[in-house]
Amino acid sequence: MTDQTPSLRTLSGPPISRWWGPFPELRRDTLGFFVRCQTYGDVVKLPMGLVIKLLLRKRDAATYVLNHPADIKHVLVTNQDNYQKGMVPPVESRIFGLGVLHAGGDLHHRQRRLFLPFFHGNHVTAYTDLITSQAHEMVGDWQDGRMVDIEREMAHLTLSIIWRLLFGLEIGPESDLVRETIAVGQGLIKTQYDSLLASMTPLWVPTRVHRKFNRGLHAMEAMIHRRIEERRTASERHDDLLGLLLAARDTDGRPLTHKEIRDQLVTFLLAGHETTANALTWTWFLLSQCRSARERLTREVREVLGDRLPTTADVPRLRYTKMVWEESLRLYPPAWSLHTRVGRAKDHLPSGAVLPLEHGSSSALGVCTAMGDGSRIPTDSTPNDSATRRNGLTHPIATFPSELEDVAVSGNPLQNWKAC
Repeated sequence: MTDQTPSLRTLSGPPISRWWGPFPELRRDTLGFFVRCQTYGDVVKLPMGLVIKLLLRKRDAATYVLNHPADIKHVLVTNQDNYQKGMVPPVESRIFGLGVLHAGGDLHHRQRRLFLPFFHGNHVTAYTDLITSQAHEMVGDWQDGRMVDIEREMAHLTLSIIWRLLFGLEIGPESDLVRETIAVGQGLIKTQYDSLLASMTPLWVPTRVHRKFNRGLHAMEAMIHRRIEERRTASERHDDLLGLLLAARDTDGRPLTHKEIRDQLVTFLLAGHETTANALTWTWFLLSQCRSARERLTREVREVLGDRLPTTADVPRLRYTKMVWEESLRLYPPAWSLHTRVGRAKDHLPSGAVLPLEHGSSSALGVCTAMGDGSRIPTDSTPNDSATRRNGLTHPIATFPSELEDVAVSGNPLQNWKAC
C-alpha cells in the first residue's frame, strides 16, 4: 500500500448507530443515505453495529460502499471471479430461485451461455413487430386532453409485452394477480433489506403480509406450471421464450429441469418488465420537464419514421432517441442498487483503495451515486451530453446501468428496443 492509497481503517462515513450500524439510516432513507455516503469518498467503510456483529459472530464485519464506476466495474466484471453475491433476502430467493439474476459462479456462466442467444440477433428482430404493435395499441386508446397515469400505462405495456414474449398469448385476468404479487413482494424485499429482524424471519411465519404474498406466489406459480405442462405435451414447437427454454440443451445434451424453467420464467416475467416500465416512466417525466428535448425527439421520430411504425433497421437512425434513453437511465437508474458482493480474497481497486478480506464484510455498489456524480457527468446535463461517453469524458459504466451487473442476459438489445 502506497502513501496515496487510502487505508480502510481510517475511512469515515455518515453517522451510524453504534448498536445497529447503518440499518436505521437505510430504513429511514435508503437512497438519501447512499447519496450522503458519496460525500465521504469513492470507498466508504460502514462498520456493522455491535448487535449485528454479535449475531453474525464477526468482530470486524463491515460494509464498504463503492461509489466510483471503475471500482464497480472491477467488482462486477473485471475481477468478478473474486466475488460472490452477499446475503439475499428470503423473499427474493423464494421468488426468483436460481434464475439468472441470482445464480452465481459456474451456474451463472452456464445460464448465460444457454440464454444469451435468446436476446440477440434474429430473435430480437422477431420480437419487434410484437413490441411495436403492443405500444401502438396502447397509444391508440389514449384520448387528447385526458390525463394518463403514465406509470400504470408503462407497467401494463411492458407486462403485456413480456407475457406475449414468454407464452405467445395475450395476458388476461392474470395481469391483476401478477401485479399484486409483484407489489407485495417488492414491499417485503424492501422490508427485509431495511430490517435485520425481517430478513431473518422465514416466510412460513404466518404474518398477514406473508400469507398474502404466499397465496399470490402460489397462484402465479400454478399458472406458470400449467403453461409449462401444456407446452410439454403439445406436438407443435413454439418460438416464444418458453419454447426456447424447453428446446435449450446444455453442452452434454441435457435439457432444463422443470424447476430451472420455472425460475427463468419468473425472473424474465418479474424483473424483465418492471425495470423497463420504471425507466420509461422516468423518461416521460424528464421529457415533460424539458420542452426543447421533447420537441427535438418528436422531430427526429417524424423525420425518420413519418407515419409508419419503427423496425429494427430504424434504430441506428434514432440517435437522439437513444441519447434521451441513456440520459434517463443515468439520472434515474431503474436498478439503483445491486446485490452486495463478498470478496474471496483481498483486492486492490482501481480507485486506489484496498478491500481487505474480513469475515462478515461485504461491498455495496452505489449505482445511483456513480451515475449521478457531477465529476463524471454534470447532474444537469442534457440528452446531448450522453454522447460525451463516446469521447472519453466519462467512464462508460457511469451511463449504462443495464451493463453494470453481469447478470442481465435480457439487457440492452431487448430493453432498448422496448423503449424505442
